[in-house]
Amino acid sequence: MLSKDLADTLTNLLVMAVEEGTGRNARIQGVQVAGKTGTAQIASESGGYTEDAYISSFIGFFPAEDPTYVICVVIEEPKGVYYGGAVASPVFREITRYIIGTMNIIETARINL
Repeated sequence: MLSKDLADTLTNLLVMAVEEGTGRNARIQGVQVAGKTGTAQIASESGGYTEDAYISSFIGFFPAEDPTYVICVVIEEPKGVYYGGAVASPVFREITRYIIGTMNIIETARINL
């Protein structure tokens, strides 16, 4: 089990990865997102790694200060640009926006009851 101090430190590092690092495409105005990008070459059946095949990923959670949702986006063999920050982070952002929009609709419906 992680101590609260260690968990807070890790969260702050993951927030910085989104705010200032390779995960910038996952940023959402008004919501603090924490996460990490990933880019990996695909292993070759003959050993080593393939030269032109990658897996791009982003895993993150929000809101960072009180996590409710965790989303992992994995894209196998993207075409063209293959970095996780360029390929998977925008998908995370759109899924997160959808969830936030759905939550807002639900909260508005409750208020109007």
